Amino acid sequence: MSSLQDPIGKYLPYVAIDLPNREWPSRRVTSPPVWCSTDLRDGNQALEQPMTVEQKTLFFRHLVKCGFKEIEIAFPSASSAEFDFVQTLIKDGEIPDDVWIQVMTPARPDLIIRTMEALAGANKAIVQFYAAGCPCFREVVYNKTEEELVDRVVQATDLLRQLADENRAKYGTKFRLCYALETFSQTEPDMALKICTAVKEAWGPGEDGPMIMCLPSTTEVAPTNHFADQIEYFCKNFKYRKDVVISLHTHNDRGTAVAASEVGLLAGADRVDGTLFGNGERSGNVDIVTLALNLFTQGIHPGLDFGNLQESIDIYTKCTQLPIHPRHPYSGSLVYTAFSGSHQDAIKKGLEKRALALANGVSPCRWDIPYLLLDPADIGRNYDALIRVNSQSGKGGIAFIIKERLGVDLPRPVQVEFYNVVQSLNEKRQKDMPTEEIIQLFRSYYYFGDSAAANARLILDTSSVSIATSPDSGSTSFRGTIVSDGKRHTIYGEGETEQIAFLSALEKPLGCYFGIRQGDERTPVSYGQTITTTFVHLGRRGPPGADAATWGVGLDREPSIARLRSVVSAVNKLLGSRHIHA
Repeated sequence: MSSLQDPIGKYLPYVAIDLPNREWPSRRVTSPPVWCSTDLRDGNQALEQPMTVEQKTLFFRHLVKCGFKEIEIAFPSASSAEFDFVQTLIKDGEIPDDVWIQVMTPARPDLIIRTMEALAGANKAIVQFYAAGCPCFREVVYNKTEEELVDRVVQATDLLRQLADENRAKYGTKFRLCYALETFSQTEPDMALKICTAVKEAWGPGEDGPMIMCLPSTTEVAPTNHFADQIEYFCKNFKYRKDVVISLHTHNDRGTAVAASEVGLLAGADRVDGTLFGNGERSGNVDIVTLALNLFTQGIHPGLDFGNLQESIDIYTKCTQLPIHPRHPYSGSLVYTAFSGSHQDAIKKGLEKRALALANGVSPCRWDIPYLLLDPADIGRNYDALIRVNSQSGKGGIAFIIKERLGVDLPRPVQVEFYNVVQSLNEKRQKDMPTEEIIQLFRSYYYFGDSAAANARLILDTSSVSIATSPDSGSTSFRGTIVSDGKRHTIYGEGETEQIAFLSALEKPLGCYFGIRQGDERTPVSYGQTITTTFVHLGRRGPPGADAATWGVGLDREPSIARLRSVVSAVNKLLGSRHIHA
């Protein structure tokens, strides 16, 4: 039996708007909105421990660096700390000439006066005052009729206009008014039009720029399509639409603040209030980073700079003491990481195809990588975290790591072999294997690199190698020095190739007989140098039923040495603990 009670009667569904000819579903956003950060006001008031003046100043500077031209900085009438912060920014010259600061106040005369006092000496200021319009607030919070509420906001507008004129004359401040119809999304459409019309007519044309009408979903109570209908209805029926900026202020109570803002822009809005990473009351405000990068991935520059997103994350976490969830869109530490084998393989193939296109001079080269909406490099990240390996991972992801870190492009049989080694360890560990550990495992398993080879039972002194091909017989001879179990030997052998000649030379000192079953060789160009990587599948003859075979890997600028290194790699793997006859 369900423990969740029947909601019928307790919760009411939203009331749909009659909008038969809605246009927003067929529209497209082709340019970014005006952005207003409200991190320092709406975001700050939602923190358990509000930011200090130093933290707010640091955050403000970062918002300016990101490119915000409208920044809500405080609720000056709330406390002396908020008031002083506004004055500090003004007196210390922190506010660039092209940035409008915004402050917020309720529609109360005493608090409006205090708010305007905080703006003394400012260059450009937006004053946002608010009063909720929905039935719940009118009846429960304000205990006012519709007419009484309209009278209240008109009186507040008259006072704001008077004080703006006085400040303009005294300090030369440019003022714009923003009226926030709190609970717009719960207010009757005609009441919203009525109260906003009264405010606009009381304010007048505005000397310093268009008035802003902020239409918030103060509490998100309905699907995003309904919010879009509300915005479009307002825009089509507000008689001063061409004279105002329509601003959105969405909250995330239903988890759809980003979607609500996007469809709100389709419905006719011009501006978005929000915060970095969605900090705000309850479930948070709309995340401007997500909104901006959603535009970016549609080929539209958002007008904000998140090219070093980690810097924004660091500032945010330092100032708010809040973490970024690992799965947070664009910003989370695991957003660009694949554990699944099929995902890793698809990403690997996509990146390889893109690298080939870039090498062939394709420009512009469209980003089209499976599972990756955004190129991590665009926000200042590298590809190191793209592939992480656990028991769910596949050979493609492991091969990607080896290629990215060591420049070794593993052929499929070698991918399979090394994958089985990694998978066996992961299944025992039941956790992911860090990249560095995978690299070290590869080096030790294939005796790859000088440090790994130093611990091998068989070591080839490459400086002693002499390879010659007979012009008469076409056979190849090998002469060189090896160290086996610490003992040094000069060896000689002949064969069809340098690898076969080398194996022939090894038979006597090792007391083993090896045969080449398969091979692969690749010569990519890296940093202007041609590096040869050779793979050899080597078999060792033993008693009946005891034959063994494995892959070896060798890399060198000299192809012949790379081939010999691959033999040494495979032989060391096959020797294991077997006694060497010397």
